[in-house]
Amino acid sequence: MPEYGLALSYKLLRQVEVGVEGGYAGARGRAFAPLHGISTGSVTYDLYPVNVFILLRGVVSEGQWIVPYAGGGFTRMYYQEKVEGQGLTRGSADGYHYRGGLQLLLDGIDRDAANSIYLDYGVYHTYFFAEVEKTVAKVKSVSTDIGGEAYLFGLLFEF
Repeated sequence: MPEYGLALSYKLLRQVEVGVEGGYAGARGRAFAPLHGISTGSVTYDLYPVNVFILLRGVVSEGQWIVPYAGGGFTRMYYQEKVEGQGLTRGSADGYHYRGGLQLLLDGIDRDAANSIYLDYGVYHTYFFAEVEKTVAKVKSVSTDIGGEAYLFGLLFEF
């Protein structure tokens, strides 16, 4: 299912940052009653993960083109499921996540644009990132893990 998110973080050092992240992931489909062997209608499933994290970046020089990183932290996963004719189920689950990826520095592709975005908005560096994230968040009442593995791509702006 597609996932969308936004993270804000603060760099304690060039190699260490702490932050918070919120997101949304959702899917639509058909519900199935396994005991009766029939379809029971449409279902909507939504997840709203909130992460507090620490990230360690392998940056050693200011103009480094590729920066590896790894991190993890606390996760609270809010969920909501609506099955046609059966009402709404919602709640939350606490857990953890860990992640790793690569950041690709884009400043060198167009130096004029990089200088302009710095002068206009104060953006020091712009990166494209690719990341793998694993989340474990168990709903206590049923011991079901509603986490999973995500492959994330996006843009990172350093102010």
